[in-house]
Amino acid sequence: MRLQVQQTFVKGLNFRSLKIAAEALTLSGGGFGKLSGTPGIGKSVTAQAVAANIGGVYLRVASIWRRSELDFIQELCRELGIDSPPARKGRCYNLAIEKLIGTDRVVFVDEAARLPRDFLNILLDLCDVSACPFVLVGEPELKSMMEENKRLWSRTHRVIEFEPLSLAEVAMYAKQASGLDLPPSVVSILHASSRGDWRILKRDLLGVVGMLNAKGDGHGDQVPITAEIARIAASMGLRGEAAA
Repeated sequence: MRLQVQQTFVKGLNFRSLKIAAEALTLSGGGFGKLSGTPGIGKSVTAQAVAANIGGVYLRVASIWRRSELDFIQELCRELGIDSPPARKGRCYNLAIEKLIGTDRVVFVDEAARLPRDFLNILLDLCDVSACPFVLVGEPELKSMMEENKRLWSRTHRVIEFEPLSLAEVAMYAKQASGLDLPPSVVSILHASSRGDWRILKRDLLGVVGMLNAKGDGHGDQVPITAEIARIAASMGLRGEAAA
């Protein structure tokens, strides 16, 4: 039986930190949160998971919206359950407010740094009128963008910085994704190779699984997972080669 790497999500420290911060924001009467971190640290998938866990709203910004406030507000309406948003941005805005007001739902806006600066004023108005909290998610440059808007920054009550993945999370991810119980030496190699990046960890685990499958006899007998296999898988990934 061939090993596979399945899609999975580890509810680690960052999930708990964001969930606690988001729940605290519901008491703010319409405040902002900021979540930032380096690429691959798990911001998007964690924001989606927390939004689903607490009944919030997750909206990912698309680059194509840069010149269309209407497209932006229409997509927010869809995430709020409005299947056919109007073709006028004023009406879309009012419908979004109607859906949010009185709910305390947390709205996560991912890739917020992609938005033009003046779009932040739309978020500010939505937050003020609905009294629902908004959490803006992005890379480190998001902070300077938010600070430029003094009204928005003064309403920012929570700043969340994600931590790189831990040794325990590497082991947990491997177990959940592939069913493998990795020895400590292999966990340490994959952890060091990842440099805190979940994408690199997944790439290296795929390499490990590929090598184990290639070395197996096809009858379900598992090849021992050695530190050497982990080192080879990590080095192959860095060169962009497929594991063999």
